[in-house]
Amino acid sequence: MLTTTPSADDWKRAIYIDFESRVKDPESLLGMACDGVWSVFILEPELWSAAAHAHPKGVVRAMSPLEAFEAIRQRAVAEHRIVAAWSSREGDGIRETHGLPPGDQDWWEENLIDAKRHAKKMAHELKIQIRPRASTMGRGQNKHSLASYMEATGYQVPVVHGPGNAAQRILSVRKQILA
Repeated sequence: MLTTTPSADDWKRAIYIDFESRVKDPESLLGMACDGVWSVFILEPELWSAAAHAHPKGVVRAMSPLEAFEAIRQRAVAEHRIVAAWSSREGDGIRETHGLPPGDQDWWEENLIDAKRHAKKMAHELKIQIRPRASTMGRGQNKHSLASYMEATGYQVPVVHGPGNAAQRILSVRKQILA
């Protein structure tokens, strides 16, 4: 676990990662954003053929989870960047990946930052009101969704890219490929 609080420059230069999948499926995609450029690693072998349909605004690559994690780790080390995710899901998913070398497990444990923890502290200190949203995992309220923090800070996300859209798109692509 990172022992110091990241600076504003650290956050600006960070590599941000996010898994995308359907609730009961293994991770299908690993998104990465850094310096205003996004990439997606297609992790699910059944979807690898989708990488042939590149996107003009980002980089699309098909590779195993271990290869994707190593590419991110190498970039972070080479460029002295922090790696951040919105919650513990990404860290848990990475550390639980079969075949991840023990040294890599240690690196991810020490270097992947749970950005939600820092956002909660910031919101509390600055008295920013965070509006809970209906949970996508059940009936309760999600008090700390990324969408709620973006809304509270005025960060605009087009509805088409908002919460809950990735799973439907993954299902659609899977159906097209397997048809």
